[in-house]
Amino acid sequence: MSPRPPRRQQGQALAGAVLALAVTATLLGLLGLLVEASVRRSAEPEIARQALAIAEATLEEILARPLRDPLSGALCAPPPPLREDFDDVCDYDGLNEPAARGLAASLGTGPGAFALAVAVESGGLDAFHPDCGTPGRCARIRVEVTPPSGRPVALAAIAVDADA
Repeated sequence: MSPRPPRRQQGQALAGAVLALAVTATLLGLLGLLVEASVRRSAEPEIARQALAIAEATLEEILARPLRDPLSGALCAPPPPLREDFDDVCDYDGLNEPAARGLAASLGTGPGAFALAVAVESGGLDAFHPDCGTPGRCARIRVEVTPPSGRPVALAAIAVDADA
């Protein structure tokens, strides 16, 4: 039978084990923070691509509409209350939605993850397009999508009324 180590040595072994556990826990915590930051940074480009896809799809939706109201022929008549009933470019002016509807869901993000804002401006656009010197002939559309990261993606286009 081996002799028992003195009590002083037993206390040092326990203190060493506790110290080793504390150092290991600290290193594991730092490693976890590093992995979390790396994952977050790797997701940002994908989120930016999603925001751009939402902005492009919304801009395409708006540009597919005529500049003037199809029923009254007026430029920027008061819009209908529901987006589903928007039938001309100006109906989208002031549109603010907490999420970009179906497209955001199809991209794998939850509702409310992206904020969508649209502005339509119909005056002072003669510098953008040669046909815009005639009043009521053009409208500038700006679509802005803000992802959860808070860095907005904005696209703009000029809609020209070919019939005017």
